[in-house]
Amino acid sequence: MDNPADDFVPDKFLSTYLNIVPETFYFHDPEQMFFSEKIFKPIFALQPFIIIGQPGSLKQLRKFGYKTFSPLIDESYDEEIDDTKRLPMAAEEIKRIVNMNDDEISDFMIDALPILEHNYKHLRARMKIMLPELHENLLKLMKRGE
Repeated sequence: MDNPADDFVPDKFLSTYLNIVPETFYFHDPEQMFFSEKIFKPIFALQPFIIIGQPGSLKQLRKFGYKTFSPLIDESYDEEIDDTKRLPMAAEEIKRIVNMNDDEISDFMIDALPILEHNYKHLRARMKIMLPELHENLLKLMKRGE
């Protein structure tokens, strides 16, 4: 079977201007924060995104050195810990962006470009650091028989 996480098909990113990222975990849990591959696909594809996930996801991405899209996108949904309120807040912002006319979308994407470029470069830099570390840790675990 193919791994559904490995489905980076550029065409689907070229025909859209906003990525809605349905993260693996949604419900508020102060003991857990998890990012799947889903958030890194729009970063790699230079695409603005809205995360449908745990509160504080955007805040955590900023701690990792990524930039988010405020004030281009109202990111207040990310601060809402009430799980029943967060999704409608994000949906309202999605509707606002989807209903932009062509000129507004063009301006939106031009304004987002410095953030998109920063995030892409940051992701590439982190990959160069993290992949060797992950490889080394895996080899250590294998040698110990864990």
